[in-house]
Amino acid sequence: MSSVAKGEVAYALVCGGPKFSRKKLEQLLSAGTLDLIKKRFSGKSGKKQVGMYLAEIAAAKTVGGLDVETLMNAKEILDWMDKIKNV
Repeated sequence: MSSVAKGEVAYALVCGGPKFSRKKLEQLLSAGTLDLIKKRFSGKSGKKQVGMYLAEIAAAKTVGGLDVETLMNAKEILDWMDKIKNV
């Protein structure tokens, strides 16, 4: 369990909406994106493979590495984070 320094605030994804309650990283990805990860990593799509896949597509600036549903989940989280940063 991590701690938060005095005067700092920490948020959980559930604060962004019930859709994200109790979600693991790999659960924020759609079935389509998980299929892409499984193809890349011999049928595996756990946290380790998800992390490596995301790092690879970011480093290579891969277009089409995430499907629309996954991108919309990410956008929803980023929009929520943008709103709270000014609070």
